[in-house]
Amino acid sequence: MFESDSVYWIATFGGGLNKVVISGNPFNQQLKFKRFNSNKNNQQSVSDNRIYKLYKSRDGVFWIGTYGGGLNSFDPKTEKFKRYPINSGEDDNFNIENLMSIHRRFRWIAVAWFIWRKSDKF
Repeated sequence: MFESDSVYWIATFGGGLNKVVISGNPFNQQLKFKRFNSNKNNQQSVSDNRIYKLYKSRDGVFWIGTYGGGLNSFDPKTEKFKRYPINSGEDDNFNIENLMSIHRRFRWIAVAWFIWRKSDKF
């Protein structure tokens, strides 16, 4: 996913979320990489490094579906993650199969065996 001509976001299955910034001219380009990995001791990190889906909302926030870590949001301005438990009453380590927004007020989240709708006010 690209943010601009010089900033790219790469979601990986095992390597977390990665930011690539390209600077310089076309004949002398420099690449800067920054990796955002899961950290059990930091609740503001991504919940799992296995990112399955990445969706950018109109307000610039990334919504991240992980394989085993549930749903996360990421603000690229602050570089902070927020984790959203699904509260099923059982294990919250869901695999997020798909993310989409079909209306400004709601996001649809497909989890392995059901579809979950959440308003913008998480």
